[in-house]
Parts: sequence; structure tokens; C-alpha cells
Amino acid sequence: MKRLQRNIPLIIVLVFTALVYTRTLQNGILNWDDNQHITVNSDIQSLSLPHLKNIFTSYYIGMYHPFVTLSFAMEYHFFGLNAAVFHATNVLFHLANVVLVFAVVLLLSRRRATALIAACLFGLHPMHVESVAWITERKDVAYAFFYLWALFFYLRFIQSGNVKNYWMVMVCFLLSLLSKTTAVTLPVILLLIDFYGRRTWTRRTILEKLPFFVMSLVFGFIALHSQGSGAQILVQGSFNGLDRIFLASYSLCYYFIHVFLPINLSALHWLPLKAGGLLPTIYYLAPLLVIILAALGFRRGMIQRDYIFGMTFFVIGASLNLQIIVLGLAIVSERYTYLAYIGIYFIIGQLSCILMERYERYLIPWKNAIISGVVVIAILLGFITYERLAVWKNTTLLFQDAIVKSGNTRQADFIRTLEYILEADEKHRMKRYQDAIECLNKAIALSPRMAELYDNRGVAYVQLLQYDEAMKDYGKALELNPTFALVYANRAILYLKLNNHEKACTDAWTAYRLGMHNAFEMVQINCF
Repeated sequence: MKRLQRNIPLIIVLVFTALVYTRTLQNGILNWDDNQHITVNSDIQSLSLPHLKNIFTSYYIGMYHPFVTLSFAMEYHFFGLNAAVFHATNVLFHLANVVLVFAVVLLLSRRRATALIAACLFGLHPMHVESVAWITERKDVAYAFFYLWALFFYLRFIQSGNVKNYWMVMVCFLLSLLSKTTAVTLPVILLLIDFYGRRTWTRRTILEKLPFFVMSLVFGFIALHSQGSGAQILVQGSFNGLDRIFLASYSLCYYFIHVFLPINLSALHWLPLKAGGLLPTIYYLAPLLVIILAALGFRRGMIQRDYIFGMTFFVIGASLNLQIIVLGLAIVSERYTYLAYIGIYFIIGQLSCILMERYERYLIPWKNAIISGVVVIAILLGFITYERLAVWKNTTLLFQDAIVKSGNTRQADFIRTLEYILEADEKHRMKRYQDAIECLNKAIALSPRMAELYDNRGVAYVQLLQYDEAMKDYGKALELNPTFALVYANRAILYLKLNNHEKACTDAWTAYRLGMHNAFEMVQINCF
């Protein structure tokens, strides 16, 4: 009974978080990655051995996350395409993660108030909406679930010395890696925990991390290999090495500032446009804030060690997504804060508790006002999150919101281009190829340099037996992107239809060399 009473505040946080996120149960399956992972993914439509083998040996949209795909398959097996079930699973993962954040922070800080503050912020912060409300981002909530379990067992291991906890760390780490390869950061976090706990670094403590680093290297290689299989848009040629330093600094500052000011949230935050070879001014100011935040770690004070730990946790958590290697078109994505923000929540919780302890006699008269203020902040975060969840109801609302939040006409046009692409994909599935071509014509008018558009239109022309038009589009796509493996595979299919086996073989082999290792199988399936 006493234990239940001590956990009442955490239960209240859980119930409030659950009430806020019930809004996602009204949302649908988006025609933006959700469709590729779920709606048209034949691998999740059966739990047979061949399909299970595909799940564990395939990349989906250039990513390797078999555990997540397996969870989709189980949901599909029992409930079909019931969107509410897919969303409910994400919410359940998130609620479990709230409890795990509480448990991990409690073991780290040994302060229940710090753990409660961190759990509350984690559960209700609007920046986490994307990770929970987007079914595709089951990757985030799932990998974080096992990642946090690994941290929990590691803390138990170093406090008790029980070897069973060590093996549980390894099992949880593997499951986290199978959910999202971003989990490769765990071994570094384990070293950080050793530093924070003032654990003596001996040959044994280093060697016990060796298996984790080996696992990280293996899955890091898998992640790099998977990028070649997807349609990732590599734009690093647009930015030189110095630019990337400013881009990474801006990303880090954006994530930090939005802990305290979660405004102008959007599903799409575009890379900046260079004018006269220069980035916008704000990008050149960003390193100043990074330097200030780093300098605070050298300032001796009552939370210096807590600050160093929390900020390092935050930076490590965000490090793989800072656009140091520029992939895609987004400068930041809100889902990348899901685990990283725990470091900053830890600092906020520790600072609040230490201040309360140090100045208790001065703050006692203000106790009710302080508690009321904390409740108001929690309700405000919950309200912002609740409103943000409505935007993720369907693809149209999501993209309309992104257009409103876009910074300029070019960005708005590109978002509309994506809308047309998604609409064309839907027409393809409905075998309305002429309608798909009309959508792609509009998209090409807005973004004539996007190779994917010509490839998609070429596929539609093939279905309408307009082979000359299809060949022109494939040629244009390869002119814009000579390393676009999928176009070579699609053109190989067309060459086979035209009985030009020599050129078909050449294109299929080129697609294979560019990383599309199922190119020959794809060509065979489509033509024989």
C-alpha cells in the first residue's frame, strides 16, 4: 500500500499522457511511408516462414528494422488494416517508455522527484508527437523501449554486480538494434554512465563493453548498406565541409531550444537555401550557442556533473541525425529528439530538486504556488500535444500544416510536389494510370529536377503500353540521377518487354551494382 501511494504521482502522469494520446486512435494510416510499411507491404500479410525470412533479410525504404516489421505482421494477422490498433500499439510503447524513463532516472539520480519530472516531460512533450502519432515511427518507440531496458539492467548490473543483468543488457541491446539501428549509440552511453557514477575504469570495465561495440559495428555496417537500397536523396554536394559544421550546429541548437519553446512544429523542416553561396545568417550564429552550452560544462557548480552527463547524453542521442553527412532534404526532424531529450529532462529534474533542497526554507511559503505552476506547465504541454496530434489524422492535413509552416515558396512547392507523388502512388495502386500521370505532370511542373518523378511517370506509361514515353522518362531520370538503381531496374523490365535482352541484362546488372540486390528477381517477376 505504501509503495502504491509513493507511485501515485507517476500513475497520474501515465493516465494524463494516455488521455492525451487517445486522440491518435482516431487517426488513419498515412499515405506517407505508412503505406509502404503496412498497406502495400506483402511481407506483413502472412506469418509463414518465407515471409518471416523476408522480414529479417529485407530493407524497407532503405532501413533495417525487422522487429518493427514483425510487430506490423502480427497486428495485420489478428486485426487486418485496423488503423486504431496500429496507433494503440505505438501509444502503449510510449506509456511503457514513460515508466522506464522514470525507473532509469531514479537509478541514476536516486531522487524520485527528478525521475518524476523527467517522466512527465518525456510523456507530454509535443516534440515527441511525431514518434508516437506516425505509425511508421514505431521504430522510435520500440527501439527506445529496449534501449531503456538495457540502461535499466546496466545500472542494476553496476550496482549489484549480478551477471544476469549484464546478459539482459545484451539481449535488450540486440532487440533495440533490430528495431532501429540508431541504437548503436548505446555502448557510448554505457561509458557515460560509468563516468557519471564515478565507476573506476579498469581493464575489466573496458572489456565488458567490447561485445556491445562489436554489435554496434555490425549494425552500423547494416545501416550504411541499407541506405544504398533505398531512395535516399543525397544532397551533400550542395554543401561544403564548413557548411556542414554550421548545419550540424543549427540542428543541435534547434533541438535544444525546442525543449523549452516547442513552437512552429512541422513534419517537414527543409534544408536552407544558399544565396550567393552563403547560408542564412542564423546558421552562422548557431555555433555561438553551442560554444556557450559547452562552456557551461566547465563552470564549477552544484550540478556540474549532472549538466555534463545530461548534455552529453543529449548530444550523443542526436549525433547520428545532425546532417554532418547531408542526406535527404530535412535539416531537422522532431522524431530524432525522442530518446535524446532524456538528457535535458534529467538536467531540468536535477536542477529543480537541488534548488528546492538548497533553498527549502525560503521556498516553503511558495510550495503551493510552485506545485500549481508545475501542474499548469504539464497541462499546457499536454494541450499542445493534443492539438498537434490532430494534424497527424491524415496525409492531407499533415501536408497542409507543413505548407503553412514552410519558410518560403520553394519549400511550399516541394511539399505540394510530395502531395502529388503520394496521390500518384494511390492512383497506381488503383490501376488508374492516366490519373497518376496527371498528378505527376503537376509535380514535374513544380519540381522539374526530381528524378523520382520521371521514374514514376515512366512506370505509369509502361502500364498504358506507351513505351516510347516511358523510355524518355527513364532516360531523363538517369540524366538527373545517374546512380538511381530503381530506374535501371525499371528500364530493364521495359527492355525485356521490347525483346531487347542484352540491354535488359545490362541495366539489371547496373541496378545490382548500385545496391539493388533484388534487381534480377524484380525484373524476372515483372516479365516472366
